[in-house]
Amino acid sequence: MFKYSNLTPISKIFFIGAGPGAIDLITIRGYNILIKTDIILYDALIFKKILNFSPNSKKIFVGKKKNEKHITQKIINEYLIYFAFHYNFIVRLKSGDPMIFSRINEELKILEKYYIPYEIIPGITSALAAASSSRRPLTKRNICRSISLFTTTFTKKKYIKYCQNNCTLIQYMSGKNIKKIINKLITIGYNEHTPIIIIENCSYYNESIFYLKLKFLKNVISNFTKPVIIIIGNSLKNY
Repeated sequence: MFKYSNLTPISKIFFIGAGPGAIDLITIRGYNILIKTDIILYDALIFKKILNFSPNSKKIFVGKKKNEKHITQKIINEYLIYFAFHYNFIVRLKSGDPMIFSRINEELKILEKYYIPYEIIPGITSALAAASSSRRPLTKRNICRSISLFTTTFTKKKYIKYCQNNCTLIQYMSGKNIKKIINKLITIGYNEHTPIIIIENCSYYNESIFYLKLKFLKNVISNFTKPVIIIIGNSLKNY
């Protein structure tokens, strides 16, 4: 780790949520900061065209892709510290909202350790964009009053047993463990005819939306090669 304990950082780091994909879904505040930055550290799910908002900045890819060699979180933390002491304007660009499934906690902790100031600019998370694209509300009066966001590691911690039938479930980075998740949902009381929506390439020009039932999900999930959002729950019924 770099030794800067006796120095004062010259930069404030901005964590910006780039939104679910489409470049025009970034917030105005996020855009206004992005166009002025010196350096952008960006993740794998960032739509590359959004980087064109800042043509003169240095772009550094720090994303993680399945089955590919990637920069470790430790190295990303070291980048943040180094740049904070050498550049005036730094953006850490994350897909969706930076506070959801983005490992931001590790990065905030290291900045606080070195007294590096930062600001977090929220973004539209994929679950909300997926609901809008599919025209199905995630909550519905007298049917569903809560939502649960989870990833493929959901089953490992046995959180799934706490899900209620009146809760809308949204799985990020879907695919792995999906058969196990379906079986456990049915075991705890979810009907096999519970509505499901799969959204591929959410908010992009080539977005695809599929409507089906819970019991059929495991038969079709292998057809998707790109990250998808899966929404499960009775709030999806079209009535």
